[in-house]
Amino acid sequence: MTPSLHLRLSDLAELGAIIDQLRAWAAAQGVPVEIQRELHLAVDEIVTNIFRHGYGEGVKENVDLVVSAGENVEIEIRDRAQPFNPLERPAPDITQPPETREIGGLGVYFVRQLMDDVAYTRAGGENRVRLTRRIERR
Repeated sequence: MTPSLHLRLSDLAELGAIIDQLRAWAAAQGVPVEIQRELHLAVDEIVTNIFRHGYGEGVKENVDLVVSAGENVEIEIRDRAQPFNPLERPAPDITQPPETREIGGLGVYFVRQLMDDVAYTRAGGENRVRLTRRIERR
């Protein structure tokens, strides 16, 4: 059985180190570099949104990541911010010129494009976003 990885950050400044740990772990599990990059982008987007919009300036709450790999890489990102389901936002109309679109919403759109599944639940006072990406073993 593949070991799981538990990561915790209390400040957005720690995100780079967390991504480095995630990449090293994924590489050790045989996850292809391209998929590692996709996971990096997805985690970066979700965690950045949590700190910037969920917690706000100056708040030092934890964000936890629980990562596992098998046929898929699954990353559950947990925070204790106000309830917010990023999947309820309508997808941006990317056929419109950028100057006519609402600001925001592209990050979650890209996460949904990169991952095979993105799910949200609220449980135990936590927002939980689960990212799933299929992998092929080397």
